[in-house]
Amino acid sequence: AIDACLRQLQQELALQPKVLVQFFCPDGRKNGGSFELRRDRVVKIDKISQTMTLQSGEQVKFRHIVQLMRE
Repeated sequence: AIDACLRQLQQELALQPKVLVQFFCPDGRKNGGSFELRRDRVVKIDKISQTMTLQSGEQVKFRHIVQLMRE
């Protein structure tokens, strides 16, 4: 389902679609991390680096996405 949503978002990037995304954010200093929830617009999807860039500037790796929904 996440892959299908990413493909749809890729086709609609010019509209900067609004999404609700839940993802794992690893802790840079120790093992573990936290789950984050963001409501933002997608401005870039990079298939090479496997990242999605939000309007806020935050980059989310595809492998860390737990839930992704277009709003």
